[in-house]
Amino acid sequence: MKKDWHGILKIEELKVFEKNELILEKYNLYNMMHQAGESLILNVLFAGAAVPSFYYLGLDTRTNLIETQKLSDLEFLEPSTNGYQRQQINAKTGFVLSSTAPVKATSVLINFTASAAGSWGPVKNMFLTNVAAGYTGSLISSVPLGIDLVVNPSTVVSMKFSMTLSSC
Repeated sequence: MKKDWHGILKIEELKVFEKNELILEKYNLYNMMHQAGESLILNVLFAGAAVPSFYYLGLDTRTNLIETQKLSDLEFLEPSTNGYQRQQINAKTGFVLSSTAPVKATSVLINFTASAAGSWGPVKNMFLTNVAAGYTGSLISSVPLGIDLVVNPSTVVSMKFSMTLSSC
């Protein structure tokens, strides 16, 4: 991988609210493309594989992000209680395509919240996959959040991300 290439996904904005008060803002967090993600994209473009109908964002506790990691490596590293679930993005309606350069697809606003039963975390990374649950899909890319984040019932983690090929 080229040293200065940031992959295809970037968290445009990450905001954390506690009791409706903004407590953290981060912008322009770049991803790592995983080999399974590259394979998925190339198979869709050149081998006739089906385009996923949905993509899913998840959070995990990995200490290191490695290109060869698979979704199965995240088992036991992703929250599983207190209302945590991967957030779904519709592949056709969940993105806005820019009409000027650099051309990119920007997601709708995605929110993670914990249930009233309790908190989850700390989480360190956001990942993109093509499955709603389980560990048999493709780990497309991952982004380190740069913080250890605990999500309480009064916490909302809000993010918007974009994808582009202009940096390839």
